[in-house]
Amino acid sequence: MKTNKKILVILIGLILSLTLVSGCGSGSQKDNSGQSGGTSGSTGKEPYAIGVLTAQTGPASWLGDGELKAANMVAEQINSQGGIDGHPLKIVFYDTASSPEQTVKGASKLMGDGVLAIIGPSLVAESKAIAPLVKAQGPLVYSLSGGYRPENNWMFAASAQTEIMQKTVLDYFKTKGVKRIALLAATDSTGQEAVDSLKDLSEKEGGFEIVAVERVNPTDVDVTVQINNIKSKKPEALIAWMTGKLVNVAAKNFYQVGMDIPLVVSHGNLSYKFLDGIKGFTPKTLLMPATKDFAWKSLPDSDPQKKVNEKLHVDYKNKYGKEADFGPGVAFDAMNLIVDGLRKTGSDKEKLRAYLENVNNYAGATAVFNFSPQDHRGTGRKDTVLLQVKDQQFQLAQ
Repeated sequence: MKTNKKILVILIGLILSLTLVSGCGSGSQKDNSGQSGGTSGSTGKEPYAIGVLTAQTGPASWLGDGELKAANMVAEQINSQGGIDGHPLKIVFYDTASSPEQTVKGASKLMGDGVLAIIGPSLVAESKAIAPLVKAQGPLVYSLSGGYRPENNWMFAASAQTEIMQKTVLDYFKTKGVKRIALLAATDSTGQEAVDSLKDLSEKEGGFEIVAVERVNPTDVDVTVQINNIKSKKPEALIAWMTGKLVNVAAKNFYQVGMDIPLVVSHGNLSYKFLDGIKGFTPKTLLMPATKDFAWKSLPDSDPQKKVNEKLHVDYKNKYGKEADFGPGVAFDAMNLIVDGLRKTGSDKEKLRAYLENVNNYAGATAVFNFSPQDHRGTGRKDTVLLQVKDQQFQLAQ
C-alpha cells in the first residue's frame, strides 16, 4: 500500500509539473516551442491556430524576436475584441534557431498541430527548406524574408524583393553620380541571391560597373582581407548584402581600414540592435534601403500607411518598451492580412490562400499590397525608400 501511495504521489506531481510547463507560453526566448496569443474573450468556439516560425536563437534572432512579439501583440488585440467571429486566435510557435534543419522540424510540427497558416521563417535558406513540405496541400506560408522568392502556390513573402531594394539603392546612386560599385556578400543563399540580383540589375539599369565581388563565410569574425581587396579596386560605394552578426563584422572592419565611401547594408539590418552593435564603428555614410514604415513620421497624413504605422509603432512601444523595427513590421502585416482573410473565409486553408492571392490596395505598415496569382509578394518600388543612419537613428537619405 505504501508503495502504491508513493507512486500516486509521484504521478500527481508529474501531472502538476506538466500543467505548469504547458502554461508558460512564449514568455522565454529560450523556449524551443510554445503557445501564446491568449484566448481571453473566447466564446467557446474552436481557436484558429496560426503558426509562427522564427529565429529566437542564433544569428537571425534579432529579426525573429520582434517578429514573434508583433504576432503575439496582434493576436492579443484580436482576442480582446472577441476573436474572429468568436474564434480566438492561438499562436503556436517554434524556434528555427536560424537553421534550415530546425526550420523543417518546426514546420513539420506546425503542420501536425493543424495550423491554418504559418508566419515566417526569417531567412532565405529557411524559407526554401520548407517550401517542399507545403507544396501539395499547404498550409499557406508567409515568409518574412525579403530575399526569398516564393516558389509554389502556398508560399508568400514579405517586404520588397531583393532586386527592388537594390534598385532603390541604384536609383539613389544615379542622383549622386556613383558608378563604380563593389559587393560583399555571404556564401549562403542570401548572398548568392544578392550577387545574381545586383549583376542583373546593374546591366539592366546601365551606367554602373561592379568592380569587385568578395564572398565571406556566415561564421567569419573578421573580413579585413576581403575589404582590403575591395579597397584596392577603388570603388565609389560598397554594398554589404548580409544580415546578422556578419554585417556587424563587415561594418567594423570597413571602419577600421579607413574606407571613406558610402557603405550600404541590406534591409534585413533595419534594427536598433544593429546600430548598437556597430556603435563606435559606424561608417561616415551608412545607407540601407527600407520599406516606408521606417519613414512613417515623414509621410503626409493623406498617405494610407500613416495611420497603420502609427498604430503599430505606438502599440509596440507601449507593450514592449522599444521601437518597432524591420521584424515587427513584416510580422504585423502578415498577421493582419491573414486575420483579414480568416474573417472572410473561415478556416478553409485553400480559400484563405486564394483570398490572399487576390488582395489589392491593402494598406499595411510596410506597403500597400497588391497580390496576384503571379505575384505572391504584393510590393514594388513604390513601397521603398533609402535611409541613412545619423546619430544612431534612421533618417531619409538626402
